[in-house]
Amino acid sequence: MTDDDTTLRPVTIHRRTTARPLIRVIAGKRRGEAFVLDRRESTIGRDASATLRFEDRGLSRLHAKLLLASGGLISILDLDSTNGTFVNGTRVGLSAVREGDQIQLGPEVVLQLALEDVPTAARQREPLPLSPRQLEVARLVATGMTNTEIAEKLGLSPRTVTSHLDHIYARLGISSRAALTRALALAGELATE
Repeated sequence: MTDDDTTLRPVTIHRRTTARPLIRVIAGKRRGEAFVLDRRESTIGRDASATLRFEDRGLSRLHAKLLLASGGLISILDLDSTNGTFVNGTRVGLSAVREGDQIQLGPEVVLQLALEDVPTAARQREPLPLSPRQLEVARLVATGMTNTEIAEKLGLSPRTVTSHLDHIYARLGISSRAALTRALALAGELATE
């Protein structure tokens, strides 16, 4: 191997399966508050459309976006903010964020990523963020039915079932039928027919 050779190694992100990511506000007007990251994308800024809205000075209307990927990887993307996004003191455009990392947005807001363990009993009491129709489709998926079979049973088109599944996956931050079945089981939402 020469000095010019580069070895690529996969990066493994270890995330506790019983933990959910949350953002704690450690500086700024909303200091002491915490927000569970339960969406694939959460925008941060002063604008009313932001998922996490802050009114601190120096924050852009849409300042940054938190991204949750499968496997537990969490990233932050600066949205061309005026005063920048910093992770542990370094200005970033896009950066992975790990438990304990501090994110500074503008001159006043500092956030910290935490992973909160959720006891099994508490997880089972939390309802899934699904509409009644989405829950119905999800339960049929968990029984092993295909999209075509679900469509026939519910009087829908297969394309509509696929659309429901896309929305379900996005809301739950998952990407497979197996993960959906597991999420239903953890939430105590499996059909009992």
